[in-house]
Amino acid sequence: MQIDTRKAELQIVFQCAPLLSGLKISNLLIIDECLSEAVVQILSVTDISIYWLVCSRNRLSFLLYKDKELNDYLLRNDVNQMLDQNGYGGLGVEQALQLLSGRYRCYMEKKGDFPHEIGLFLGYPVEDVKGFIKNRGKNCLYSGYWKVYGKMAEKAKLFERFDYVRELMVLLVYHGAELSEIIDIFHSIN
Repeated sequence: MQIDTRKAELQIVFQCAPLLSGLKISNLLIIDECLSEAVVQILSVTDISIYWLVCSRNRLSFLLYKDKELNDYLLRNDVNQMLDQNGYGGLGVEQALQLLSGRYRCYMEKKGDFPHEIGLFLGYPVEDVKGFIKNRGKNCLYSGYWKVYGKMAEKAKLFERFDYVRELMVLLVYHGAELSEIIDIFHSIN
């Protein structure tokens, strides 16, 4: 089990460092099904919530998020308006995640379109989610952790910070630090 735990920690850090460091409110985590128990165990001692989105080809997709921060973001007027336009009007976070999960599952089963509103649940800026939908993923100003359609310089610097914390966290895991310790280190800095 120790090998699975280390492998799961590395996957969490590699895919979700911006969330773990406090720079983002949520991240997708896509892992082999065999690591799911280790992921749940590792995150159970943190303030990060886990929502299972879909299982496809023995790979699990989870939304990892900070509960209060995600809730506050989804309640912002611009975000809430876009969610309303996409059929999420009046839903709480748990209900909205259930709807998103269903839509994502339909997409993975080739029974529906990709739910582009997932960008909002990932904390992406509204202008970038709208720009992506309007331009069908083309004509972006910059591409990094997501496709950017506004405030390019600001987001390029943010992506550099994401890269930096990921590299640092991967090194910490390789040197034996546990994920909960790494999160505590970054939370004490912020």
